[in-house]
Amino acid sequence: MAIKDFKDIEGRKGYLVEKEDRKIFQKEISKANFGLGCSDMIEFILYDVSDNKLPQGDTGNLVRYIHLDDANISKYFLISDNILTKKKGDVPEFVVDLETLIREAGYSNGIFKTQVTLLNRRLGEEVLDSNKLWIHEIAPSRTEIRVLPIRANKKNEDLEKRYSVFTNGDTFRDDVIYYVEKFIESFDIQKIISTFLFSKGTESDGKAYINKIKQEFKIENFDIFMNQIEKTLVESMKYYANKRVWNINDINYGKPTEEQDCIELSVKKLKEDTITALINSIDFNLPKRTIQDNSVLTKEEQITLDKVKQILKSSTSDSVYETTVLETVVRGCTDPKAVNFNEAATINDGSCEYIDRIVVKGCMNPKATNYNPSATEDDGSCTFESNLETKKYYIWSEIAQFQYRDEFDVVQTINGMEYDAFTVVYKCDSFTVNAGDVREIPKMPQNSDAWYHIIRNNHDFSIDSYSPAIGGGAVTYTDASGNFAFSSNIGPGEQTTICAKENSIFGPYYLTWTKGGQCIQTGNSSNSGTSSGGGSSSGGGGREIIPLDMPGGGGLVNPDNEVYIDEAIR
Repeated sequence: MAIKDFKDIEGRKGYLVEKEDRKIFQKEISKANFGLGCSDMIEFILYDVSDNKLPQGDTGNLVRYIHLDDANISKYFLISDNILTKKKGDVPEFVVDLETLIREAGYSNGIFKTQVTLLNRRLGEEVLDSNKLWIHEIAPSRTEIRVLPIRANKKNEDLEKRYSVFTNGDTFRDDVIYYVEKFIESFDIQKIISTFLFSKGTESDGKAYINKIKQEFKIENFDIFMNQIEKTLVESMKYYANKRVWNINDINYGKPTEEQDCIELSVKKLKEDTITALINSIDFNLPKRTIQDNSVLTKEEQITLDKVKQILKSSTSDSVYETTVLETVVRGCTDPKAVNFNEAATINDGSCEYIDRIVVKGCMNPKATNYNPSATEDDGSCTFESNLETKKYYIWSEIAQFQYRDEFDVVQTINGMEYDAFTVVYKCDSFTVNAGDVREIPKMPQNSDAWYHIIRNNHDFSIDSYSPAIGGGAVTYTDASGNFAFSSNIGPGEQTTICAKENSIFGPYYLTWTKGGQCIQTGNSSNSGTSSGGGSSSGGGGREIIPLDMPGGGGLVNPDNEVYIDEAIR
């Protein structure tokens, strides 16, 4: 066969099918999970010694499909107690009971060959005609087919739902449920506690909040409490994967259930159910508090009161009656500074009155830096200590990189070049230099070996009348980068400025030039970098000679605004 007939060649292997089409076939022979799915089944084929398929049972089918569930799985699988075949972690070995399968096929003795395949059913089945698909169209390439559900008699709800999940690209439960145990095994209780501590701000704020929870719910050891939550959460999710009641607060917790959807399960739904299981676990492990919902006395409690007291509560009269019942609750003003202070009052009913009450406005939050313990009215002026710093950093090395946490606690990575400057707002103690030299003082630019020169065209027609043909002209020179260059055309009486290396200027006799200040070599003008969440940015790349403004007198200005005027070279 010619090599050109192969669609794809990998190493020493040639394939007659395209790589994308080959994935379809290879997927069917790839490893799959088995045991937790709602549609797990055994495919059993029986052969005689001549490799002929034998009919099985009353139907005479050559292939038998056996659906597995909690009731019959122990019928077809045996658990091996051979210590030599035990897996890591004392995981037991399951053995298919071939004797049972052969007997159910209708055979009791003889020499047989068997083929057992463990399948995860997704769509359709072999047994029921109402639960099958039919081939509607075959692609010319023979690599694709179009299938439709059989609806000769009536619609099969199970088939229709599975077909919808398959064609819409949704996920089957049996493709997701096997990742539940790996998911719950990845829980890190220490990381959860650490995240919880910093969720309230600083670590000390988190510890204070934990102490408040411990006091409120009478939790003696918070670490033990978190471990109990983790334990019950893991147990709940294992019940979830095994189609059992997974709500720990349910009376049927751990018992088999048929309420779960055995066809479709998305990763999003799995996450939502995990959060629900976590909330249930927290609620289950929290010590229960005795909360009195209603403070009104019951009818039985009320009839035990003294009859005189009941009459006084329900009657209005100016008469005073003596009673032997002591009134234990007296409502009134309990503030001695009030004008209507009641010494006998045991409960303040808010009726206190004051003369010329002084109102002191200020911050009433004890955590604020400007807390005023004498304030009687909060004016919203409270200020709090910030853990943010704002600084400007400069790049001294050729390239550099630094990191910090911004005000939203997001890590920012900044890249820069020499002379770049960055103003950053970061959380205290979070600034680190990963590479290069980064300082808080700017690096001064270096000077180049080029100088500014004013080029003038001094030709005057009134004096030099014998050469009226002379007009504009230009000079050649070596620029600051060492490149050969031409100036612009300079007309009679005009002038221009160039940055050239010393003694490198040549031009016609009627052009003269005057040396000025040194050209300054510095960073690119766009070297103030910016950053975005989690990303990185760098400042300007190359270097340039910055042109300086010329004063009216024809001199050159340096960065300190000093004017340099040298004598004319020519």
